[in-house]
Amino acid sequence: MTSKSSNQAQEDKDLTPFCDKHKEERLKFYCTDDHVAVCRDCILTKHNKHNCVDIADEAETHREKIKCAFNNLSKNISLFENAESEVSKQLEDTNEDVNKTVTVIEQQESDIIEEVKRTSAQLIAEAKDHAAAQIKSLEAEKDRVQQQKESIHSICEDAKKLVQHCSHVDVIKCSKNIQAKMKEFKNAKPTVQAKTTEITFCKEKLPADFFGRVKKLEWLKTASLVREFHSSMNNLFDLSCSQSGAVYVVCDTSKKLQAISPFHEVKFEVHVPDPRGVTVLSDDRLVVTCDDGCRVYSSSGKHVKTFGQGDMSTPQGVTVDNNGHILVCDQNNKCICVYDAVEYSFIDKISVPMCKYPHYITVLPCDTIVVSDWSGHCVYGVTPQSDVMFQYGTPGEKGLGDGYLKNPWGVCTDSVGHIFIADLGNNRVVVLNSDGQLLRYVVGREQVSIPQGVTIDNKGQLVVGELKGKLKTFRFVQ
Repeated sequence: MTSKSSNQAQEDKDLTPFCDKHKEERLKFYCTDDHVAVCRDCILTKHNKHNCVDIADEAETHREKIKCAFNNLSKNISLFENAESEVSKQLEDTNEDVNKTVTVIEQQESDIIEEVKRTSAQLIAEAKDHAAAQIKSLEAEKDRVQQQKESIHSICEDAKKLVQHCSHVDVIKCSKNIQAKMKEFKNAKPTVQAKTTEITFCKEKLPADFFGRVKKLEWLKTASLVREFHSSMNNLFDLSCSQSGAVYVVCDTSKKLQAISPFHEVKFEVHVPDPRGVTVLSDDRLVVTCDDGCRVYSSSGKHVKTFGQGDMSTPQGVTVDNNGHILVCDQNNKCICVYDAVEYSFIDKISVPMCKYPHYITVLPCDTIVVSDWSGHCVYGVTPQSDVMFQYGTPGEKGLGDGYLKNPWGVCTDSVGHIFIADLGNNRVVVLNSDGQLLRYVVGREQVSIPQGVTIDNKGQLVVGELKGKLKTFRFVQ
C-alpha cells in the first residue's frame, strides 16, 4: 500500500459519522454503560452520569482484542489444513484402494468365468466320450437281438407255410430239418445286459470363499498386549491420547494431571483440584474437568483458562464432538453441557434423565453421544436432541453375562464407530457396534484389573488405564 493510500485509510478510520439526534455533532465518544457511540450533545442530555470515553481509544482497545483473538484463531488454520490434508490423503488412498480392489475382483470374475467354461467343456467332452462307448455297445447288442428275432420269425413262417400249404411228401421231406431248427431256437431267450453305468453330473457345493474375499481389518481372537507402563498415579480416573502419541492421565488421589510421552517419559505433572476427566482438543490443548469447572491447559502444562463455573454442579467426563465443540457431563444435573472450543462460551445443554449417575462420554462418527451410567450399570447412546438411540445393560441390575455391565466407567470410540466400555466391576473391556449391539469382550479379567479409563491412541490401539495407575496398550485387530 502506498503512503498516500495508507494516509487515506487512516483518515477514513478516524472520521466518525454524524449523530442521528444531533445532526451537526459527530459520534466521537463511547458510553461504556450503554455500549453505544454518542456525540458531545448526547453526553450532556442523556449520558451525563455515564462513563463516556474517547471512541478512538475504545475502538483501538477493541481492535487489539480482535487482533489477539484473530492471531489465536489463525493458529488453528494450519491445524485444520493439516487435518484436511490428512483426510484428503486418506480419501485418495481409500478411493485408490477400492478401485484396485474392484479391478482385482473383476479380473477374478473373468478368470473364474474362463475356468468355468474350460471345466464345463472338459466335463461335457468326458460325458460325450463315455456315452459314445456305451452307445456303440448298445447298438451292437440291439443288432444281435434283432438278428435272433428275425431268424426265429423266419423259421416260424417256414413252418407255418409247410403245415398249411405243402404236400404230404414235402412235409415228410422237410419235417426233420425244420423241427431241428425250431428245437435250436426253442430255448433261446433274448439277453439284455443289465445297465451297469449311468451318465449323470454330480453338482458339488462351492466353497464359501472360492471366489475370494475382500480383506478388511479382523479382530484378534485375544487382544495382544503391546506395552505396559506404570504411571505412579494411584486412583486413576481418566486418560486421553493426542495425535502426537502423548497420553494424559488424571488422578483423584494425588490431584494431578500427568503427561506421558510416546516413549513413556513423564513430560509434566500439574496440580488440579479434584480432577475427574480429560480430553485433548485438535491443537493439543487439554481440557480437564475438576472442582472449579473446566480447566484448559497447553500441551506443556500451562494453565490457560477456566470455564464453565456456575454452569455445572459436578463436571465429570469430557470429550470433543465432530463439530469441535467441547462436551462436559454434569453428573448431578444429569445433563451434558456444550461449549465453544475457541471462546469457551456456553452453547447448549443435552438432558440425560435416563441415567442414574452419568459419568463419562464419547461421540460416535454419526454424532450419537455415548454416556456411561456408573451406578445404573448401563451405557446409553443419545442424540444432541436427547433422544435415546440405544441402551446396553439392564438399568439398576449389575451382571457378568451378555447384555450386562457392572459399574461401567470410561468410554471411547474408534474411527469406524466401535464403542469401548471400561466394565470396571467385571474387569473387562466390552465392545459394541455403533447401534449398541454387543460385538465382543476385547480384554478380559486375566489381562486387566479394575479398568477405569479407555482411549484409542494415534496408532489405533486400545489404551486401558487401571485404577492403580497401570497403562496397558493392546492391539485388537490385524
